[in-house]
Amino acid sequence: MNYLPTLNGLLREPKSGRIPYEGSQRAWGLQYGEVRTHILADPLYEKCYKPAQGWTILAEYNRMNLFLIIKYYLDKLQKGHIVEFGSYKGGNAIFMALLAKQVNPDIRVYALDTFEGMPVSDKSVDMHNQGDFRDTNYEMLSIYKSELGLDNLILIKGHCCPVKL
Repeated sequence: MNYLPTLNGLLREPKSGRIPYEGSQRAWGLQYGEVRTHILADPLYEKCYKPAQGWTILAEYNRMNLFLIIKYYLDKLQKGHIVEFGSYKGGNAIFMALLAKQVNPDIRVYALDTFEGMPVSDKSVDMHNQGDFRDTNYEMLSIYKSELGLDNLILIKGHCCPVKL
């Protein structure tokens, strides 16, 4: 991964669960460097993104950042799975599941959503209104997931409830 820029003066060791150097390196490289060009030329990125097109609204730079994290940094994180809260049409979950299957087949991607649009919302905390994102189809997504052979993608349909500790 020699196309990420070299940056000076940032901590390269984990601190509070983050490695500032690597996060800044990805962000700077995507925004100002040639990282985007290299990712677009990466056959794995194309292989994972193509089936997700039309199913996702995630901004390209955000998806590219996830690509870098999953492809190059996932092995540095504590072993576990990927959870996406608010999966909408499921395209980003499809992208991550396809990529995870290539990088580490033991990793599962959990896609959590109502798959019916936004529930009743509270304008003091919610940017969206009830019914926003209702142009989704859980059944079609389930079928498509099976067609893609994504046994590592688990769709969880329903409402999330606050947990009391």
